[in-house]
Amino acid sequence: SAVSLLDSPRCTSCARALGKAQSLEPGADYRRVPSVEQVLNTLSGLPKANFPVLIDQGNSTFNSMPDLAVAKMAQVVKDLKDEVNKVSEKVQSIADSF
Repeated sequence: SAVSLLDSPRCTSCARALGKAQSLEPGADYRRVPSVEQVLNTLSGLPKANFPVLIDQGNSTFNSMPDLAVAKMAQVVKDLKDEVNKVSEKVQSIADSF
């Protein structure tokens, strides 16, 4: 059933998985699969990740971006307005001198 599901025209990116599914042997003896105990022991020493907290932190950072952009750009916008005003005054001064 996995092969027919992956071979469906609606499965647009399944070619690689389909090839692997077709190579599976339905009565295979999977007791011959090598142990993963060493890998699990290696992983057990790593710190565990708290994914819900990480997702909340990411959402919080993402949601704070508009306020952060406003805060970071406030001085830039002020400086640009000051420059525009200076240029406007210079242009007016030149126009007045004509």
